[in-house]
Amino acid sequence: MNKELEELVLVPGITEQVHFHGFIDRPHEWMARRDFLIFPSFDEGLGLVLMQAIQVGLPALASDIKPLRELVGDDACLLPAREAAYWRSVHESFLAGDSFPHAFDQSSAPADHEMAVMTGNFYEKVLVC
Repeated sequence: MNKELEELVLVPGITEQVHFHGFIDRPHEWMARRDFLIFPSFDEGLGLVLMQAIQVGLPALASDIKPLRELVGDDACLLPAREAAYWRSVHESFLAGDSFPHAFDQSSAPADHEMAVMTGNFYEKVLVC
């Protein structure tokens, strides 16, 4: 899939602006140095990438899908998951300086250790049944 995505950006003016970073050892440090996150996911189990962005206060554009909506709440601004033209217009607005993505409420994302405890508790319940 990475090869397919990399081929999509082989367009003059785009190639220099899009980077595929792959696995990152310290995502919180990496995200803290970014301007904003674009997270146009169609399907997520948990939304860990968005959760990490929220933890560091990184503004983000994210899809309006159930797991992300559960993470950020009903009042959060999420974008329609499969409407590329809408995503493009919002992104172009940011690049033009007309507006900027907002940061989600940091209290909506549990800290890593809290998430580990919650996940452990869930697995204990599943395995005990």
